[in-house]
Amino acid sequence: MKRLLTALLVLVIVGAVGAAGGYFYWQNRLESPLTLEEPTLYQVPSGAGFNQVVAELEAQGILEDAWAFRLLARVEPERVPRLRTGEYQLPPDMSGLEMMALLGSNNVVTYPLTIPEGGLFARCATCLMRRRNLSTARLI
Repeated sequence: MKRLLTALLVLVIVGAVGAAGGYFYWQNRLESPLTLEEPTLYQVPSGAGFNQVVAELEAQGILEDAWAFRLLARVEPERVPRLRTGEYQLPPDMSGLEMMALLGSNNVVTYPLTIPEGGLFARCATCLMRRRNLSTARLI
């Protein structure tokens, strides 16, 4: 009986140490910096879900450990921001958690545009068409 209790105690201790180590590794993966060498633009598509964005970030090589963020969404969903559609500037020194907070913010990339006063719509449309990421379908 004493050997059984000792074995059970050892098993519980090993399990607790393993669980704590796993938790700290997971937190480390969430807070590790992005794998970027220079600032990068990332577009969150309209209607994209969290798992889709995480998978895309991993496929583009921006995020190394998508599993850590999927686990975060399941274990602590309150820490996962609601993503907003837009184009975001990702600096290389940003952590994964900071990036997720950015993708849930209104801090999107903006582009200046000057429309000449008194101009016709066709001329304004030409100015708009020269802008990056703007198509005719979105203009009309």
